[in-house]
Amino acid sequence: MSQVMRIDSSESLAQLIDRSAHIVVVKAEKPRTELFKKVVFPKETQFKKDHETVYQEDIAIYKVDRILKSTSIKAGEVKVWAVPAYGEESARAYHESDISESPIERVYKALNEPSEKDKKIIFLQDYFGKNDVYILNGIEGFKSASKVEKLLNVKIPK
Repeated sequence: MSQVMRIDSSESLAQLIDRSAHIVVVKAEKPRTELFKKVVFPKETQFKKDHETVYQEDIAIYKVDRILKSTSIKAGEVKVWAVPAYGEESARAYHESDISESPIERVYKALNEPSEKDKKIIFLQDYFGKNDVYILNGIEGFKSASKVEKLLNVKIPK
């Protein structure tokens, strides 16, 4: 498939907070992943008819440290689905025609890039149709905690 073009959005931290229904501080450890959706396109529909194609979406499961803004996320874990650059229909089109487009992905540009060794602040929205899965809007490094505190008017313990 063709290459994904990632472009930093011009969205500010305040705008990200406003459009996020849920804001959560997650623990520093790497999230575990789990299969969310899997579709197998049969070789009969493949453009050369010589192999099947597997399309898969995963979710990341983060351990919650603190909930800053949410009415539905509980302590424990939060399941986060990142919108795939190539959706199911794009994968199907490539499977059937060998033609793909280069998607342009607008991503939130963190003020402080998240560190593997530090907590992260994740910004989420609801995934309609799934009560326990959320869509990732952006990730901010924990060094931005004081800015998030001001904008939300909350105190984030270290």
